[in-house]
Amino acid sequence: MRAALAGIGSTPQRYPVSKTAHRGGPGPRTEGFAPGQAGGVYDRIGWLQDTQLVFEAPALARLTADGRLSEAHYPVEIGCGTGRFARDLLTKVCGPQCRYVGLDVSPRMCRIATARLSRWSARARVMQVDGTLPLPLPAAGADRVAAAFVVDLLPTEYARQLLADTQRVLAPGGLLCLASLVQGSTRASRAFSSAWSILAERAPALLGGCRPVVLPVLGGRTHMLGRPASPGH
Repeated sequence: MRAALAGIGSTPQRYPVSKTAHRGGPGPRTEGFAPGQAGGVYDRIGWLQDTQLVFEAPALARLTADGRLSEAHYPVEIGCGTGRFARDLLTKVCGPQCRYVGLDVSPRMCRIATARLSRWSARARVMQVDGTLPLPLPAAGADRVAAAFVVDLLPTEYARQLLADTQRVLAPGGLLCLASLVQGSTRASRAFSSAWSILAERAPALLGGCRPVVLPVLGGRTHMLGRPASPGH
């Protein structure tokens, strides 16, 4: 029930976003965590995030292939976490010309990722952000923007605004690459996503704020590549 999605960067779509919007404060329980809340949650999770690899690996492999990340020269990752995916990009996927930037709202995740990527400090940078939009990145500077299991933990409207801003960040022809918990497409996966949604409403902290989302609705001008993968998050 995971999916990889890539959209071609085109005419920027801008949404009015306050400089102080979505910086902490509780939101609707079914709407995920605001960036400040997410930062606190993932500060507590820390290195434990790497235990999710068994569930995330198939979706990340599909995202890497469908997003043609092997061709990337200037990838940006939103929600870089522990830097595990970035390390794989730098060592196994991208060429030596790759210049990587990772963003995260969790100070602890930024420290972990910076330490993990220290060997490649000449071409990899980790930036702590606070959720304010637009992102602190130049226009048309990236050929890939990737976010793996990020938009499914954010409030819907904020996720739309965030993905809209990625269109500003992407160079012409660049790709927006997403992996997420999504709505099921088979009887079994629909049952799984329905049960997950109920738990996300009642106890969002147990699931890191994540709930099934509809990626094309969030992503604007996008197209789905590949088929939904197996259930799990």
